[in-house]
Amino acid sequence: MIDWIKPKIFDDNKIIAGVTKRNLSSYFPYGFTISQAQIAGREEVLRNRNLLAEELGIKSNLMIFQKQVHGDVIRKVSKGDDNNAETDGMITTEKGVILNISIADCAGVLIWDSVNDIICGIHSGWKGTSLNIVGKGIQKLIDEFESKSENLYVYISPCAGGNAYEVGEEVAKFFPRSIKLKSRNKYLFDNKNEILHQLLDMKIPIANIEISDICTISDENFHSYRRDADFSGRMSAFIGMRI
Repeated sequence: MIDWIKPKIFDDNKIIAGVTKRNLSSYFPYGFTISQAQIAGREEVLRNRNLLAEELGIKSNLMIFQKQVHGDVIRKVSKGDDNNAETDGMITTEKGVILNISIADCAGVLIWDSVNDIICGIHSGWKGTSLNIVGKGIQKLIDEFESKSENLYVYISPCAGGNAYEVGEEVAKFFPRSIKLKSRNKYLFDNKNEILHQLLDMKIPIANIEISDICTISDENFHSYRRDADFSGRMSAFIGMRI
C-alpha cells in the first residue's frame, strides 16, 4: 500500500489526483520514490511506478512522466508517450492518462478544465516560478485548447514553505512579493504565494484554487532535497481524468 494525500478542489467523480508521501515505514530506509535519485536506480523506480499504477487501479502504460529540467516547456501528451522528454509541464485530453510530476521541495501544480475535460500538470521550483511556467501553462490552455480561466481548478502541492525555504539574493531578486528578509543576504521564499499570484494574474478565481499547507522541508512525511540532500527521493504529484 502507498500512502498519499488527496486534493479537495477537484470533483472526485471525474478526477483522480494526489501526492504520494514518503512512506518511510513501508519503504525503508529512504522511502518511496518515483524518479531516479542517489537512493534509487532505474529498476527500483520502474517498480515503484508500477506499484503506484496498481495503487490507482490503472495500467502502467497510462502513467506519463517527464525528464524535468527546471524550464518552461509544456507539451501535450497521450497514452504511451515518451517518459524522458525534457519538459516541465504536460497537458492531456485523454481520459485514463495520469500525469506525474516529480517533486521534492518544488511545487507540483495540478490543473483541471472542468468544462473541456483537459488536465495539466506543472513542475515549478524557484526557476520555473521565475519563468512563470504556471502562467504560461494556463495561457497555453486558453490559446490552444479554448479553456477559460473561470473554468480552471488548481491545486498547489506540498513544497518548500515560506518559513523554511532559505535563498540568497540571486534568487530573492525575482520575487519581491514573496520574500521575507531572514538575515544579512539571506531570505525566505514563499513559492506557494508567488504561484498563487501568478494564478490570480491569469484571472483564476480564488475559490478555484487549493493550496496545500504542508512544507516538505519541515514535514518528514514528505521528501525534501533541502533537508535530506542525496538521501532524498521524489514524490509524485499526479492527476488524471476518470474513464
